[in-house]
Amino acid sequence: MRSVRSLIRTKRTRRQLALIFTRPSFKTSSAYYARLRLVRKNEASLRRNVMFAYMLLAIGFIVMAYTLLQLSGLQPSASSVSAVSKQSAVVTAALDRMPKSIPTHLTIPDIGVDTALIQLGKNDDGTMQTPDSYEVVGWYKYSPTPGEIGPAVLVGHVDSYQGAAVFFRLKELRPGQKIAVTREDGTIATFSVTRSEQFDQDHFPTDAVYGNTDDAQLRLITCGGPFNHLSGEYTQNTVVFAVLDTQS
Repeated sequence: MRSVRSLIRTKRTRRQLALIFTRPSFKTSSAYYARLRLVRKNEASLRRNVMFAYMLLAIGFIVMAYTLLQLSGLQPSASSVSAVSKQSAVVTAALDRMPKSIPTHLTIPDIGVDTALIQLGKNDDGTMQTPDSYEVVGWYKYSPTPGEIGPAVLVGHVDSYQGAAVFFRLKELRPGQKIAVTREDGTIATFSVTRSEQFDQDHFPTDAVYGNTDDAQLRLITCGGPFNHLSGEYTQNTVVFAVLDTQS
């Protein structure tokens, strides 16, 4: 029979043997360290590349920002553009109207008119007066003065028993031709003809001729159309429409 000491020694030896086969080994080969160094070297290289890429991006953003700042300095600001627009609007508004001033002289070079202007009112029946002279033109004083906003009305005769009168050639005016009105304040309102119309006196378009307008306009009116020998009057009216072109 084995002794107790021998049994204990035998058991210890078996336990130690079991531990030898089950305990993992922490020893690492030289190949492992070589691979580890290679991995760390690659990681360091990757970090350097990433840092370099970030630096390039940062430089690119700086260059782009500087370029945009330079370009913005060359462009007019919104406030300056607005100021120029407002000034242009003021100039335009000043050109399409003039202050009130009584007209004194009329010149229409294309039909040979160069005459004084007189003031006209209303007859007792409410109709508009006409000049007593066949050689002058009258301004209807209840209409705007030439150059003011609205239609200024000038009236003259076409002829008389003695022959042609001041507006005998009025119907010859064509779009674009000029009409100059000298005013009491020394300024001259120049109008550009837009159209010429013939209207039956029995169906005269009052609103179209005398109605309000948004700009400075002019109406030149005389008799026209066939002459009625029974009544001794013309059956139509010639009306020339014009708009303010320039002022001086």
